[in-house]
Amino acid sequence: MKQMYLLIATFLCCSMSLLAQRPENVYAIQALQGNKNAVSTASKKTTPAISLSSSLSASRNCDECYTVDFQFASDSMKSIYDYSWIWKRTYQYDQYIANYRGYWNFEIECMNFMHYADTTWGDMAYWDGFTVSRSKSFECDTACSSSCTNFHNQFVAMPKNGIGGSKTDLYAVAYDGYNESFFPERHCNITLDQDDSICGLYLTLNAYTYKSIKCGDSFAGAFEYGDYYYVTIKGYLNGTLTDTVMYYLADYRSSSAYVVNDWKWVNLQDLGTVDSLAFELTTSDVGQYGPNTPMYFCMDEIEVGCQSCSSTDNKHDTFPTPGYSASKAEAQDLKIKVSPNPVSSVLTVQTETGSNISILSKEGSIAKKLKATASSVDVPVSDLYPGMYIIHSENKGRSASTTFIKQ
Repeated sequence: MKQMYLLIATFLCCSMSLLAQRPENVYAIQALQGNKNAVSTASKKTTPAISLSSSLSASRNCDECYTVDFQFASDSMKSIYDYSWIWKRTYQYDQYIANYRGYWNFEIECMNFMHYADTTWGDMAYWDGFTVSRSKSFECDTACSSSCTNFHNQFVAMPKNGIGGSKTDLYAVAYDGYNESFFPERHCNITLDQDDSICGLYLTLNAYTYKSIKCGDSFAGAFEYGDYYYVTIKGYLNGTLTDTVMYYLADYRSSSAYVVNDWKWVNLQDLGTVDSLAFELTTSDVGQYGPNTPMYFCMDEIEVGCQSCSSTDNKHDTFPTPGYSASKAEAQDLKIKVSPNPVSSVLTVQTETGSNISILSKEGSIAKKLKATASSVDVPVSDLYPGMYIIHSENKGRSASTTFIKQ
């Protein structure tokens, strides 16, 4: 009898922990439980993995300047799954997908994109990495009173179409399913057939993430003052980090808030010559089981090897930040700046004197806390593990955050 009670208690405990997850996180846990041997260690943490799929061909001759625009014949992708494109509900809403488990990377031009999927658990099972979408099944607008809050809207870019604007214009959807507790692999990685420079690319949010950030949902509250959501793009050459570029897809850290709902150009020339890219998402809304925000972004028209590159598009439609009081609006916004970045031993932090400074891991745990006794303070970080950290400054109800890389 005691054993029966123990089994019931264990079941209830596991069920409650699953209920605490976003739907996509639940599928990740189930995929691990049912398919532990299929998990790769090659893409551990951040460094992009060499392709694990036999679908990639030998290296091709690449043009000096080319654009990856995700436009290709539909039949070229159907062989990945028996009856569909690379994922269900991307090209047509109700296409059947055969059971598939494991890696299936795909290539466009001279770029190779990672994709992992596990459909063992049925209709909308686990996937992460990149997939291709031309979903036009939903009309999504920015109003919180409208629809497009459903899990199936993960494949719908807020602009609805790709950067070209036509209904036949394809684009990529990325899901960063990294969660060290449940699925410690990163698959939002791209490898190049030959070393090259990246001019830049277009980014936006999908409807699922946009609605969660702006309006909240059953798993996450709507963003308020101090919240943020950004993508970090890392360049690698021969396994060594070249540089990083961050782009905020939502920023509520001042009196004016914005959430990206159209295509934004991001310049990546600072990455230099690379052979691979890694994409990581960070949100301020993190709970016990990982991010509460859906961890998605959409991407289109990656320009490679081109000499003339436009500057990053930082023009956003803004609105009053929820939770930002009049007294805060009248005060000067708090600033924080760090250098060098990446850093190996000592990080110089510039912020207001008297500010409380916290250094947090990406999972939200506090690594260091100190008080700024001057407008510029040196913080020893040689004892921190290598990786990305969030540094947060707070003073008199105002706050500012940024990130740095510990080498």
